[in-house]
Amino acid sequence: HARAIEREFRLAEASLRSEADLAPPLRLGVLASLPTAFLTRLSARFAGPEPLVLTEGSDAELRRKLGEGQIDAALTLLREGEDAASVIDEGYRMMLPASHRLAGRATLDPAELASETMIARRSCELLAETSRFFTQRGVRPRFLLRSANDDRCMALVRGGMGVTTAPESLRCEGVVAVPLDGYDFRRRIGLIDGKTQRDDARSALLLACDSAIV
Repeated sequence: HARAIEREFRLAEASLRSEADLAPPLRLGVLASLPTAFLTRLSARFAGPEPLVLTEGSDAELRRKLGEGQIDAALTLLREGEDAASVIDEGYRMMLPASHRLAGRATLDPAELASETMIARRSCELLAETSRFFTQRGVRPRFLLRSANDDRCMALVRGGMGVTTAPESLRCEGVVAVPLDGYDFRRRIGLIDGKTQRDDARSALLLACDSAIV
């Protein structure tokens, strides 16, 4: 009798595992400029009822996929007046290697960067605004690299190969984030729901996002 009960329990357990394996994943679109460390923590701490699948892209790409039903939710830029749960609210800074001569400054004047080698983050949402900001102030630096790979860009900054502008959350070990006079841009990252997302999945996502912020 005990063996029969144990056999039935194992069958039920196997059935539940099979159902979980067959459950459709939660397809989350993530902004390409979100920090890798943040996405790693989010993925590790997500405890929703289905597996998580990440798809990265620009804000425009994610919104298009969300509208077409290709993803279930998007963690992306929030626009002015948009009603969505805000996850990250941050400013942009000048990213310098910790050994840089200006790393200890409270703020920087753009003119002080005229002789610096720059690294252009092609994933930046403010490419046009940043270019205009420096050009209007007569700063036309030399560029070492233009790349959409933020990890590579920040590694080059850390190694002393150049400087770049980036959201505060991209600061990493060996890099100092210093405010730049007049460069007062901010961004809000939030969770935008699709047509099919369930309340339990949304709650699990928000919880994972909150716990992923250091």
